[in-house]
Amino acid sequence: MTPKLLVVPGASEALHPLLDDLRRSDGVTVETVPTFARAIQVCSNGGRPDAVAAQLDDQVPGLLELLIALDGEAGSVPCLALLNGGTGRSLPIETGRSLLLRAATDPADSLRAALLSSLRETMAKAARRLSVDYLLSGILSRRSITLDLTLESGASATVEVLGGDVWNVYCDGLEALPALGSILFERVVGAEVRTLNTIPGERQIRVSGLEAVSPAARRLAAGAGPGTVPIDVIEDPGTREIFLDARADEPEPETASSMPVSPAPASSTPVSPDERFDRLLAQGIQASLSRDYRRAAEAFESALELRPDDQRVKFNLDRVRSHLGG
Repeated sequence: MTPKLLVVPGASEALHPLLDDLRRSDGVTVETVPTFARAIQVCSNGGRPDAVAAQLDDQVPGLLELLIALDGEAGSVPCLALLNGGTGRSLPIETGRSLLLRAATDPADSLRAALLSSLRETMAKAARRLSVDYLLSGILSRRSITLDLTLESGASATVEVLGGDVWNVYCDGLEALPALGSILFERVVGAEVRTLNTIPGERQIRVSGLEAVSPAARRLAAGAGPGTVPIDVIEDPGTREIFLDARADEPEPETASSMPVSPAPASSTPVSPDERFDRLLAQGIQASLSRDYRRAAEAFESALELRPDDQRVKFNLDRVRSHLGG
C-alpha cells in the first residue's frame, strides 16, 4: 500500500525539497492543503493520512486540534513539524515518536529519514501519541487552553495553559510539577481541548513555555515529592518562549465583556515579588484576551518594573502598545 502524506506547507517553501524527494524516491502519495483547518476537515471526512508534514509559521494554533483529529482507534499518525527561526535551532525538549519537531533549515534528506522512520514504526503497530506531544502543541500555540487527557493507564489529567505557559496540572490526586512529571510520557487514548476564558487558579508551575517539557523540568519533576509547592526553573534567554498570541483573527472570547481584570485580593500575608510578578503577568494576558489593551499595558508595565529584563513582558508590552497606537 502506498503511504499517503498530508502536507500543510505554510507560507514558506521549506517543505518543498522534502516533498520533491519523497515523490521521486519513496512512492509516497502527497496531498497538499492550505491550512490546518482544511487538514482537519480532510481527516474528519475519512481522508486520514499515514503521515503529516507541516510548516509552523503563523498556523501553530491549529496543530493541537489536528493532532487530536488524527488520533483514533488505529493509533496515532506521525507529524513532522518544521519550526522557524531560533526556536528550531535550540529546542530544549523531547517528544514522542509521533511528533517530530525540526528546524526549517534542516537538510531535506535528514527530514525525509526522520519522517519515514516514524511512518514505518507507526504503520507497524497502532502506537498511541504521548501526552508531551499534545502539551507541546498547546505551548507552541501560545494560546490559553484547558487540555483534558485520558491516559492508557486509565488515569485522567487536566492541564491548564495560559498564553503558552503551563499554569497548573492535575492528575489523580497529584498537582503541579509531580503531576506534570507523571503524565509527560504516558500514552493517550483520548484528548479534548477547550478555550480558557478566565484566569485559572493560583499558578503552581513556574516553568515558562517550552521549559515545561525540557529535560531539566523532567528531572525536577522526577524528584518532586507530593504537594503543590511551585518550583522555579532558571530560564535560558536563548530558548525562552514568548507568551501572548494576540493575533487579530483570533475570535473574541464569549465572555469578554464580562471579564474585567481584578486587582489581586487584599491579604494580610506579604506577597513576594515573584508572586506579584505572576499576578501582573496573568492580569496582562487576561486583559489582552479581553481586548482591553490599555489595562493590559498597565499590568505589563508594572511587571516590567519588577523584572526589567524579562523578554516575555517586553514582547507582550510592545504588542499591546501597537494596538494602542504607540
